[in-house]
Amino acid sequence: MIRQGSNGCFFVFDFIKMVKSKIIGLIGILGILGSSIFLSQAEMETQIIGIKQEEISFDLKNYSEIIIELAEDTANSHDYKLHKFDCTDFSKELLKKLIHKGFVAYCEYGILKNADYPLHTWVIVEINNQRVPIEATGGYIIGDDEYKENYLVRGRNYCI
Repeated sequence: MIRQGSNGCFFVFDFIKMVKSKIIGLIGILGILGSSIFLSQAEMETQIIGIKQEEISFDLKNYSEIIIELAEDTANSHDYKLHKFDCTDFSKELLKKLIHKGFVAYCEYGILKNADYPLHTWVIVEINNQRVPIEATGGYIIGDDEYKENYLVRGRNYCI
């Protein structure tokens, strides 16, 4: 509070102290809110999906083995049933596993040429600025030629 002393001066120390604590509190709140602006795509997906990422080092020798292991595990865990447990469900499950392991990954969807049901979803893993397409229903990395020839992308960042 501002108090008046016997000499007629006002003591503003208490007032300044109070204002300072309010400003520090406001800065703290803004800092917490502002930090969400700087989240990476993987961190945002982790918050949305609700899983915790593990730290992993991505060297060119071991990343494909980990991806294939996760993709095969996903593909072998379920039977494909159109509109019951199909490419969307396989891709969502694989996406969660990849993000949990620390990979930057997302779904792509579009047209798969020569398929019984052409609308399709698959997973992309980004490693060292390279996009690695994964066929979640089959549990394998899609080769460059196969991907360019048969997978027509219509959208990203969403498992349809």
